[in-house]
Amino acid sequence: MKYIIVFLYVFVNYSYAQNSFTLLIDNDRDAFVTDVIQTQESDFIITSSITFQGGLGDKATHIYKVDINGQLIDSLVFQEVGKSCVLRKTEQLDNGNFISWGSYETDEEGIYDFWQIIFDEDLNIIADEKSSTEYGSIHYIQTTKNHLGHFVLSATYSSDIDNDMLSDFFLKEITQEGLCIKDTLYTLGGWNYITDIDFNRQSKTYYANTKNNLPNSSLYEIIIFDTNLCVLNRYPVVNTEVWHIGSVNFNSDTTFLFSGNYRPDPDNPYLLGVYCFNDSLQEKAHLYIGNSETRRYSGVFNNLCFGVESDIAFFGSTKNIGNSEWSSEESFLQVDCLDENLNIVWEKFYGGDSYFILMYILGTDDGGFLLLASKYSNGIEGPHERDILLLKADQDGLITSLQDSPDIPIKNAIVLPNPGTDYLELCSGVYPAVFQLYHISGQKLIEQQTTSEQERINTSSLKKATYIWKLIKDGQIVESGKWVKQ
Repeated sequence: MKYIIVFLYVFVNYSYAQNSFTLLIDNDRDAFVTDVIQTQESDFIITSSITFQGGLGDKATHIYKVDINGQLIDSLVFQEVGKSCVLRKTEQLDNGNFISWGSYETDEEGIYDFWQIIFDEDLNIIADEKSSTEYGSIHYIQTTKNHLGHFVLSATYSSDIDNDMLSDFFLKEITQEGLCIKDTLYTLGGWNYITDIDFNRQSKTYYANTKNNLPNSSLYEIIIFDTNLCVLNRYPVVNTEVWHIGSVNFNSDTTFLFSGNYRPDPDNPYLLGVYCFNDSLQEKAHLYIGNSETRRYSGVFNNLCFGVESDIAFFGSTKNIGNSEWSSEESFLQVDCLDENLNIVWEKFYGGDSYFILMYILGTDDGGFLLLASKYSNGIEGPHERDILLLKADQDGLITSLQDSPDIPIKNAIVLPNPGTDYLELCSGVYPAVFQLYHISGQKLIEQQTTSEQERINTSSLKKATYIWKLIKDGQIVESGKWVKQ
């Protein structure tokens, strides 16, 4: 195995001011980002797995260190020819060092060790440990910190090396010294996984969102574990219709937000949902985002975080997501700022000029947030290589820059599909407002009041042409752009 320290990997699109920036990391291989944390010194540590084109071949791990101004200052590479070694989650220890977990392929085909490393702030390896297992690779790792300062780790792994669709999960409690003091394996059969876990400090219990896809049924549950990692209660959450990706985030001793993809009907497109529950899983409020035709997908590994105060939450998603990681479509990174009653304070859209997928949204120590995403712009012909995008915004969702404009487009409102035919869908957190559509000559053709985050505008009577749209609030133009009817 080789440890390679690489100083200043290739990057472009770099700008910063007032702790806001965009940074694109392009290393000519396909990057699948899994995690980001902010350090005690306010830097960022990004964990990613790297393969050759299109996710084929052996997987390596790249860890990047980025400062608060968006400058890539160091990187660490784990790579061994003929084997896959993937770290999926990183945390900072109280002494300033870092600990990271994943899986490392053994000499026996399809069998992986549980892998743990510890490294310092200069990305020097302090410890490298592999624990023998009898299962396949790890797909998800999520962590939370308990009242003792220990990390409790949930990991979803392939339970059948001949069938990657079969999985189960285990929990580990790991000390600040990297010692595992509790280890519990859950084998239910089928395709079962944990997408998030959080710790309730008042009751000293762990809340984990799970999907249990059994041979004859599917069950979505929040499972509550005690400090011995034993199951106390299981709450089906099928009535919320939040499925597949669900983030669990306590915002007080007695309430938490549960967020992810919302699918009221299996035949409907992907929508978004956020619920507020008390610690007994009684609903206090909910919010649904989206309707009609546009596909959305919440952040793959984390979709919700809090500002400096927990009465403000940032919910992150991908809008207009395609059917592939290497789609030729254009998509947006969407962030909704929510108040304590799950009302939308503002909504921003980033991108629209390439194919983006949001992986992680992280609340930052200055009250803003960081988006960790993949970016792909090579179309269906390839090469199938995704780049890593970091976008740091302030608490208002803005990217301030010394330049006239940031490196990535930011919108308060968008219209989709574009080009379209008999309708367009206006998406905006600014409402009530007035939507206007003009012919390119300046003639106003449509004016419609908007009263929600999602408005459908009938354009069936219009001819094929390019039109100008405007969204007006209190006499001011909030956003404008072009829309093409084809």
